[in-house]
Amino acid sequence: MKIFFKQNKFRIFGVFCVVFSQLGTLPESLFPTAILWALITPLIGLCFIPLSIEEFIKRRKYYQHFSTFYILFLLILTIKTFQYSLDSDEHNDFSVMSYNVSVFNIYSYLNHDYKEGKELMNWLMENQTDIYCFQEYYNITPPSKKHNPEGIFNANKNLGTSKGYHVYAPPFLTNHIDATFGLATISKFPIVKKEKVDFKKIGGSTTNGILITDIKLSSNDTIKVFNCHLQSIILDNGETKYKNRWDRWTSTTLKIHKGAVLRQKQIDIIMDLIKKSPYPVVLCGDFNEPPYGYGYFSFDSLLKNSFENKGNGFGFTLRDLPFRIDQIFYSSQLTLNTFITETSIKASDHYPIISYFSIEK
Repeated sequence: MKIFFKQNKFRIFGVFCVVFSQLGTLPESLFPTAILWALITPLIGLCFIPLSIEEFIKRRKYYQHFSTFYILFLLILTIKTFQYSLDSDEHNDFSVMSYNVSVFNIYSYLNHDYKEGKELMNWLMENQTDIYCFQEYYNITPPSKKHNPEGIFNANKNLGTSKGYHVYAPPFLTNHIDATFGLATISKFPIVKKEKVDFKKIGGSTTNGILITDIKLSSNDTIKVFNCHLQSIILDNGETKYKNRWDRWTSTTLKIHKGAVLRQKQIDIIMDLIKKSPYPVVLCGDFNEPPYGYGYFSFDSLLKNSFENKGNGFGFTLRDLPFRIDQIFYSSQLTLNTFITETSIKASDHYPIISYFSIEK
């Protein structure tokens, strides 16, 4: 037995890597810490490269099969991590932007003179996307020198009605100056049906939820748009005092697990709603988990992913961290022509992502 392990240590390590690379796709309630494995899946994937080379060089009986096995799993991970695509010349029937706008940086500790918030609002006002799905949305109506200079943060008006767009932005939270927070779906096309699902009822954070809108593109074509903001990984603000490193580690792990369990419940709700849709679906938003987790694989079983089909590069959607947690999924009845991650827009801690679609006739 000892000789067997010594001779096959790389194979055994490789098998463990394969198993570990799939743990992140499991529901958190079934396998606690699944989200932790999802977060480190790219690092596990890197192990397949030397393992494949080592097996291939040996070239003994069956070793080539192990090499092929590793390469297959590496390709699966690569597809979800890195892409190169060409745009289609097809006519675009409509476009969708998903963007966590981080409340337009209205807080003074983020933006003392509202410079970034104004730049972001001006960019969005000039942008010509047909359907906007915003997360961490903020709107304040009355002009105020202190809170809303020049009415710049009257987002419902500036991004919606003044452009002739239809606005659905029900408040998830209203503060002491009557400013509202939450999600917003703003459409060039008529919104013929709308629904709000608030995740506070199942223990989610205040502004986590879904906006569901039926959008009529033409007399013959209607789509159902799901604009989502799922539970984040819940961490402390850095002010909590811990007895030691182990105390910090266990506390952090439990908080991550709690967030993942809540997110799983939210994902299951969305999956049921998608299955009931009579129309082609666009599902987008801030999913707060990488593309190796339970949510991504669940949605990928029903819908197509924009980045996987028309993305370029790594497609990271966070400004300061190498993660892609914002997604646009779509039904097979829709054809994706172009997908863009707007990395030049840095006012939020997320980048906007845009998909351009045509409808299969």
